[in-house]
Amino acid sequence: MDMKKKRKNKREMLSYEDKPIEEYERDSEIKKRKELPKPKNKKVRTIVIIGIILVLAVGIAAVWKFISPDSLMGSLFSSQVKGDGFPVKIKGKSVNASDMCIINNSLAYISETQFQMINSSGGVTVDKRIKYSSPAMKSCKNYSIIYDRQGNGYEIQSAVGTVYEGSVDDIIFQAVIIDNGCYAILSKSDGYTSKLTVFNKDNTQKYAYYFSECYAVSISLNKDATKAVVCGLDANEGSIVSKVYIIDFSSDKPESKIDFDNVTIYSAGFFDNGNIGIIGDRSAMVITSDYQNKYEFTYNGYNLISKKIMQNNIILSLSPFEDGKSCELWNISQNGFITSTKTDLAIVAVDVFGDNAAVLAGNTVSVFDIKKEKLLNEYNVELDSKGVTFLDEKTAYVLGTSEIRAIKLR
Repeated sequence: MDMKKKRKNKREMLSYEDKPIEEYERDSEIKKRKELPKPKNKKVRTIVIIGIILVLAVGIAAVWKFISPDSLMGSLFSSQVKGDGFPVKIKGKSVNASDMCIINNSLAYISETQFQMINSSGGVTVDKRIKYSSPAMKSCKNYSIIYDRQGNGYEIQSAVGTVYEGSVDDIIFQAVIIDNGCYAILSKSDGYTSKLTVFNKDNTQKYAYYFSECYAVSISLNKDATKAVVCGLDANEGSIVSKVYIIDFSSDKPESKIDFDNVTIYSAGFFDNGNIGIIGDRSAMVITSDYQNKYEFTYNGYNLISKKIMQNNIILSLSPFEDGKSCELWNISQNGFITSTKTDLAIVAVDVFGDNAAVLAGNTVSVFDIKKEKLLNEYNVELDSKGVTFLDEKTAYVLGTSEIRAIKLR
């Protein structure tokens, strides 16, 4: 006799005193139902699980730039430090307006002796002594590169502190860093007028180019660190000649080289769409990504007061007067369209967030909608103010002689 079959048919032993016969029959029926084979839906469940994983993977990839390890760790670290609010005293004798920026939602600045990062509560999250005799700083969303304009040393900072310290062979002219951690340095070089060195995020050399026809003065990398645009200055029979090089790191020769006679080019930079913005002493330009078309915006005799090339546009303040009064704000898009916002202000500094421009003039910060070309609000600040920086659409920081203040925007 099959023992398995015998065990399956064996009835449970109990007395009528333990359980009524009706309850016993009901329990026996429930037991039989539980032992029925389950539907074969493993394949369906597997398909559903794979679908969920794919959806999550796509979602994570879409927001990874906002939650990358560097950005995430910086945000967590910064939020743990509680401050006493603003104003915050500056360490050092002075800070230039160009040496104040936002890194990973914290305010960063360098003085002649110190690098500090300050969170929205006024808490100092990074505080480091600067060892360079003539420090300068360039920043992006996640990093800052600090370098010595009279030496060959540099360091990279993030929201959690020093990432790397290094040096090049000769004196540094300029350095830049982008969001993915790649960076580039323009420096002197024996036997050449200047040298471009590009580094990967792990600080290994990615590319190098040596200049002999001009002195390179300005550098910009595209967003994925595959190209650079470099501005250089030369002289020809007593006249200034500016040169703009577009360099592809897959080639040892420039992809394009553009000469400008009797023009001083201050800076050039890549836009997100691949076009290039150029700012000169007489005009600003947008050059298309194939380098075949140029949109030029001449200043018509106006004086260039301040300038900035951003990811999607060029922001200029121009005045018809040498003392800088009655400035106009020019907003030149990456596709070559322009809006001009008239003011009656002698603009000292400008910063932009979205379509809003914060303008410092005297003891007032004025916020303009540069797309609609109109004034939104005005805020009184101290007379010693010399720089303004947006944190977000609701907060701006104002640089004073000895402290940094915050203003709440309406």
